[in-house]
Amino acid sequence: GLAPGATPEPLPLLLKVLSNIAKDPTSDKFRQLKLSNKKVARVIVPSEASIAILRDAGFAREQIA
Repeated sequence: GLAPGATPEPLPLLLKVLSNIAKDPTSDKFRQLKLSNKKVARVIVPSEASIAILRDAGFAREQIA
């Protein structure tokens, strides 16, 4: 497990998000990411690099909301 207060590594979640899009690129379900989602808020939000990766992958601010 993680040490108390430690932030989990975002890479596994980023890979899952991006691989879901690759598997079904026409699905709107995978084209948005809610930053209010508990796991996303804990793993992705604190990482500026993760947000940059999502933007580079084509996510717009409206899709990362």
